[in-house]
Amino acid sequence: RGGPVAAAQLCELAVTATAPTDSAALARRELELARRQLEAGDPSGAKDTAIRSLDRLPAGPGRVDTLLMLSGVEQARAALADARTWLAQALPEAGSDRAALARAHVAAGMTAWESVGTERAHAVAAVQALAGHEDEDPTTAATALVLLAGTDFEAGEGLRVDLLDRAVELEHQTDLVAMMRP
Repeated sequence: RGGPVAAAQLCELAVTATAPTDSAALARRELELARRQLEAGDPSGAKDTAIRSLDRLPAGPGRVDTLLMLSGVEQARAALADARTWLAQALPEAGSDRAALARAHVAAGMTAWESVGTERAHAVAAVQALAGHEDEDPTTAATALVLLAGTDFEAGEGLRVDLLDRAVELEHQTDLVAMMRP
């Protein structure tokens, strides 16, 4: 029950133990702290911490996961418009980094549930970004394939078992918890 709070406290200790001159390590540890704060039920603290992490990093693919975290925080706070603002920033910052671009498209697709066309466009973009390079980020590749199969089904195009089969093939390489696996 107190596990998430204890994990956040340990992450906070790691942040304070990090040399103030090591911006990259501070940003990484603050991002992990933000994740733990959100898990512990502190979305405001998670947002503040993630913004500090973001501010330490130069614009570009290295900030995408922090931008996605900020989007997730806003979703947890039921602020969908704000969540989408962070996603809109993540997509161009991903640049040509295939894995970062795919993660940003998957997140954007998962927040576009009121528009199957938009949701599908992001799913297609995520699958295309990692096509032939699924090993760079098998978790995102598998998630993108499942998202695309789901959007095709929602659009009335039938169940794309081929996409689901490809996702299952990647499953052993992912870090997805059991209930999130394809």
